[in-house]
Amino acid sequence: SVIIPSFNRAHLLPTVIPSYNQHYVSEIIIIDDKSTDNTEEIVKELMCSISIIRYYKSKKKIRQTGAKNMGIKMATGKYCYFGDDDGILKPGSIKSLVKNALQNKDSLIASRHIYMNKTQDLDELLLDKTVTPDYSLSTFYNRDTMKLYTYPKANELVELPFCQAHF
Repeated sequence: SVIIPSFNRAHLLPTVIPSYNQHYVSEIIIIDDKSTDNTEEIVKELMCSISIIRYYKSKKKIRQTGAKNMGIKMATGKYCYFGDDDGILKPGSIKSLVKNALQNKDSLIASRHIYMNKTQDLDELLLDKTVTPDYSLSTFYNRDTMKLYTYPKANELVELPFCQAHF
């Protein structure tokens, strides 16, 4: 189950939501946190072409944590993935996460964020060609500040002493 909290992002949803419609995804649950734009209208349009979308509009402001908790209550899938209403999911991401979860049963499996700047091309960025070949754990986090660096890419699983928000 993919759970996506949303608030006033109607203008992004037609690009974002289809990226979550991937192999292994049984449902995309969009929790609308009382948006004042046309989010509901846009989601209903998307539901015509993506049949696995489920939509819930909160009657009161519940913020992101409340929206995630609501999504968990609604979810019917074996696993939950928290998506973002302003983030595109790279093709094959969910399949990779499920594969790694099945191979590493006692682990929390996390994905890496790729941040785009205004001069980058989305299609080029999604090719994700950059790999950090020689790395240590300090490539991914600062032990003193506990800061997590989500931009490096490794060709193998990297075990960290903690978990980021998306798993």
